[in-house]
Amino acid sequence: MANDHYHRYQGDVALMKDIGATAYRFSIAWPRIFPEGSGQPNPKGLDFYHRLVDALLGPASSPSPPCTTGTCPRPSRTATAAGSRSSRPGRSPTTPAMSPSSSATAEGVPVDRYFHWSAQDNLEWMDGFGNRFSLVYVDFDTLERKPKLSAEWFREAARQNAVG
Repeated sequence: MANDHYHRYQGDVALMKDIGATAYRFSIAWPRIFPEGSGQPNPKGLDFYHRLVDALLGPASSPSPPCTTGTCPRPSRTATAAGSRSSRPGRSPTTPAMSPSSSATAEGVPVDRYFHWSAQDNLEWMDGFGNRFSLVYVDFDTLERKPKLSAEWFREAARQNAVG
């Protein structure tokens, strides 16, 4: 169940909007849509993504499922942190996490979005539940969400539309 985003997406979207996120890059879990690997799509899986996108749409936020090379309509101008290593509630992100975005803007490259590695703690494919890279701490026993100090940093960077 990891962080149970499936059932808690509305609260998660509200938290992201509260910290100033204007877009949400999410992965599509294809087994949720095609549990058998092919054939007819699972209506409940499709419905989840319809509800998630509907919750994200609006003047302050937009959904952003990732594009793979060759499928984006224009060259991607986004920067993604390689993981800020904010592993406890309250710990600030490290400066190198923003270096791809900071370096690009310093060189005059227009960066129109920054996507943090993970909005909330979850099962990381290489690190399991050990390392926590997110802006929002998730207690995996109670599933309670608590913004970290890195979320405050993100909110301020989003408000200023600048890093540094």
